[in-house]
Amino acid sequence: MSTPDNCAVCSNAIKSSRVRANGRVFHEDCFICSSCGLNLDSFFFKDGKLYCDPCETKLYAKICDKCSLPIQTTVVNARGKMFHSACFTCVTCVQEIKGGFFYVGGSFVCDSCDKLPKNSRPSPPSPTTTTVAATASVTTSASSPVSIALSNSNNSTPPIVLTQPLGLNRNSITIGNTEIQVPTSTSTPTTNIIYVVNNTPDRVSGDIPPGVLPVQPHQPTSTDIQQNQILLEQQKALQQLQEQQLQLQQQLQQQMEQQKLQQQIIEQQHNLQKLQIQSSSQTTTPNASPTISRSTNSLSPSPSPSTTSTSTSVLSPSKLNISANDLLPPIEKYVPKIQGKTLPELLKNQSFDEILSDVLEKKMNVYNEIKKDEVEFGELMAAGASGKVYRGKYKGRDVAIKVYSTDNFCFSIEEFNREVSIMSLLDHECFTTFYGANKENPKYLFHISEMVKGGCLRDVLLNKDVALSYAQQLSIAVDVAHAMKYLHSLGVIHRDLKSGNVLITDDLRAKVIDFGTSRAIDLSKQMTLNLGTSCWMAPEVFRNEPYTESCDVYSFGIVLWEIYCRADPYDGVNSWSIPVMVCKGERPVIPADCPTEYAKMIKACWSDKAKKRPKFKEIYSTLNKLLGGLTLGKTKKSSSVGLFKK
Repeated sequence: MSTPDNCAVCSNAIKSSRVRANGRVFHEDCFICSSCGLNLDSFFFKDGKLYCDPCETKLYAKICDKCSLPIQTTVVNARGKMFHSACFTCVTCVQEIKGGFFYVGGSFVCDSCDKLPKNSRPSPPSPTTTTVAATASVTTSASSPVSIALSNSNNSTPPIVLTQPLGLNRNSITIGNTEIQVPTSTSTPTTNIIYVVNNTPDRVSGDIPPGVLPVQPHQPTSTDIQQNQILLEQQKALQQLQEQQLQLQQQLQQQMEQQKLQQQIIEQQHNLQKLQIQSSSQTTTPNASPTISRSTNSLSPSPSPSTTSTSTSVLSPSKLNISANDLLPPIEKYVPKIQGKTLPELLKNQSFDEILSDVLEKKMNVYNEIKKDEVEFGELMAAGASGKVYRGKYKGRDVAIKVYSTDNFCFSIEEFNREVSIMSLLDHECFTTFYGANKENPKYLFHISEMVKGGCLRDVLLNKDVALSYAQQLSIAVDVAHAMKYLHSLGVIHRDLKSGNVLITDDLRAKVIDFGTSRAIDLSKQMTLNLGTSCWMAPEVFRNEPYTESCDVYSFGIVLWEIYCRADPYDGVNSWSIPVMVCKGERPVIPADCPTEYAKMIKACWSDKAKKRPKFKEIYSTLNKLLGGLTLGKTKKSSSVGLFKK
């Protein structure tokens, strides 16, 4: 008998439901925040205690010494202080310091500014005034410095005192372009007042001792003119630098305000979750019917603000990513009508295939027509034989734009019409929202749908930095089965169901795409052009037998295997060998630790005989029960659920 695992929090043996995360095992009841008591998705483990993200930030986050906000990314340590990388800026040029720096008077100066001569460093401009008449008061002695006080005769502000020491042979000082001589004789009066107006000698007056003559003004030379031009250019450059500095400060202030707003929203969400748990605990009775909440998943594990090791076991419910899209009103749903009737009304008397055939034969536009100038194209995200997918903007929202053009290898106007018609007619939560299409240029067609930022399921599964619990894996499988159940209820066969054609949202919901390709397929052509999809093809497809709904069920069995194993099926096997292996009954190896009911579902779906495969209605019901039992802690490994009996 194997020794039971011990809980990493209470150190007691685990004999019931458990949570395994990052090499540690916990009681399900112990897997809560030790500070606020909330259930955890992503967590921070320290000194035998678990913390949720908001509590971790509050207790252990490092605070920026400049903006006073928590540092959740790169920490810059300098002179005993900590900063965001964006806050660690040069006091002179206000640019982010990315190399060496010089610490002067409590401020940081980048190497570039430190290497500049002091007189050419960018600095705030000094206030300048126009002096009409100035008074210079000169006090001197044989061994003391000369003090010169300048004052504006039209201003009551105190004069600026300039001090210049005199040596044995120093008897003059230059102010501007005017040189003032001071006698070294001991009989010199202690104070002389010299009035200088516009540096002209004929306006010099005052009590000047004998023997001291006013100095002729210095005539400007070409060197002086060049220096003045250089000074003007430096002043212009300084003004531009100050404008850039002001813009950077405004941008930094906006970023700080956005960070504060996001922090407030996270705290409010955290408090709201507390209230919901408290209210539910007060109103729930032992005989109450349990409900399954699936809105607490999150796709992206967020970095910890502390330097201590942080583990992400599952994806965080409390991380609220606020984007510009979230603040915009939703795009109004376009409801297509055929001869004045909606799809549900038409389905009462016709099949979906009949409706679609009628639309395509009569070349009816059942989609929203979007003008090209309403759409802003962005970067290329993906490219294939049938088209390219771009990131874009429509009515201020992020969207995905799929472009069909004559440059694409498999360009077909018929395929485009079929796909956009199906996408417009079908409306389900597990399909991406379709906004419309554009056919202004017959050689450059495109359609627009919602942007699903989580990426495709295959990329998520192969990304080991994203941790998925078994409950979350089941949740994804339920969404895919739900979409396929709806599709088959209308008599539509997907024909290309695989992990690459399932998108994952930020809150970990699955959305099936590319179901508009259901049409008669030439087997040899399909094998030549899409050999990579052979991993998901049913054996009857390779035998050139009729393509039925059971082929989609087989593909779903492979997807179920991918979801649990988080690997590519038939990895390392030559693509041309896969059809032979599949027809012989060879399938990917199911791990020994795979839950019994889940493994049974995989085997039932990829059965070699199409008639033995379950329908998606049964698959969806069974997976939903598995998820519900797992969520409520009632799943037993030996129990029978739904479709499978012991």
